[in-house]
Amino acid sequence: MVKGVNTATSNAQRVKVGDYGSQITIQLDNVEKDALQAVDWVRAYPVNDTVVSQYVDIPDHTVADGTLFITLPEITRGTYNIEIKDTDGRIYPAEGTLRLEMLPSTKDASEVYYVTYRELILDDVTPIITGYLTENPDGFKGEKGDTTTAPPKVFTRAEYDSLPTKEADTLYIVKEVE
Repeated sequence: MVKGVNTATSNAQRVKVGDYGSQITIQLDNVEKDALQAVDWVRAYPVNDTVVSQYVDIPDHTVADGTLFITLPEITRGTYNIEIKDTDGRIYPAEGTLRLEMLPSTKDASEVYYVTYRELILDDVTPIITGYLTENPDGFKGEKGDTTTAPPKVFTRAEYDSLPTKEADTLYIVKEVE
């Protein structure tokens, strides 16, 4: 810190986007060592602006005993310099920059919905298999050479688990019920 200039130090340098309720405190000290009573404005501008062309006004602020309390409005992610002007015309911080980094959060993201296709697939596949077995009985001959014309039975998990025996060369269709 350089002596003889207006300084500002903050309790927060990094905040998540969307954290509008948190209050940030900034301690302001001026060259004259006057107790700061009020500020004209508080602004944030992007760090990458070499010439300040746009800024975000931070209207929700109060001052008590030389401490500035601000509550952030909606600010997009990025790194910002904070600039403060008091009612006497002093600019804070004069010694350099007071930075605030707005970190990415789910506030920036859009919600994604995932669909489980398992039941939809089972509902579609079971009639396909049943239809194929019925239309092509010669390909599915039993031990005695006879064909089956009846569609296969679809078991629930409980029915399948309760079968006394399960044949290795038999196709069992099990539909999960939730």
